[in-house]
Order: sequence, then C-alpha cells, then structure tokens
Amino acid sequence: MAGLPCRIVLKGELSERFERVFEGLSLRCHPGYTDLSGTLADQSELQGLLNRLFDLGLQVLSVRTGHECARPDRDSQIPVSAADVLLSQLAFDVVNQLFSVGLTLTGAQALVGRGAAADRLESAVDELDDAIRQIRTIAFSVISAGAAP
Repeated sequence: MAGLPCRIVLKGELSERFERVFEGLSLRCHPGYTDLSGTLADQSELQGLLNRLFDLGLQVLSVRTGHECARPDRDSQIPVSAADVLLSQLAFDVVNQLFSVGLTLTGAQALVGRGAAADRLESAVDELDDAIRQIRTIAFSVISAGAAP
C-alpha cells in the first residue's frame, strides 16, 4: 500500500521538540511557517493528524495531498491562498471562543450543583462540543479541497 503523501503548512516556526510529536513526518522550518510532510496511511490518519494539530493550538494554513507532495525536488514553498489563511484564522478564533465558553459553563455547572439548571448547562456544553467538531471538520475539508491532489 503506497499511502497518502501529504504536506501541511503551519503558521509559525515550530521548535525541534515537535519532531517527536510528529514522528515519521518531516518537519522543516521556514521564516514564518513550518512545512510538515510525509506519507500517511489514509484520509482517516490525515483527519486525526489535523485534529491533533488543532488540539495543540497550531494554525493550519494549507493542506496538500497526492502525488505532487511525493516529489521532493519541487520547490518547498507552498502557495497559501488568502482564503486558506482567513478560513484557518476564523476557525481557530471561533473554536477558541467556543471552548472558552464551554469551560465557563462547566465551571457554572459546579456552582449550581445538581438539578435542572445543571442538566441544562451540561446540555449546552455538549452542544458547544458538537459545534466545535463541525467547525473543525468543515474548515479542514474546505482547506483540503482547495489543494486538489
């Protein structure tokens, strides 16, 4: 099985300590961005990697998959569209806000104890978690679609 070649551009320059986090992938720093590339098993592993990047608070600027990513002789500069950057920043900011609200509601839940109010707060936190998952999925699929294989 050949796998899925991929190249992900992250905002900022990551330190060497991230090499252990992304074992099996190449991590190359450039001024203002980091290039993470290698071969993954499939789309499912790519989605898991993107979720891990997001969980680490790393901003994904671009995702490229397919045969063009497998050719190391190509220019390492990956064009990042303004739309990719805006979508990435919007998803990052909105998810952070939603996560913050969820933490606040969880804290309020501890204050009210048990009962109907606590149940409503728990339901609201569950809905926020679902909204975060949906935003992530849409943002990653749009960014990936903009980079056809």
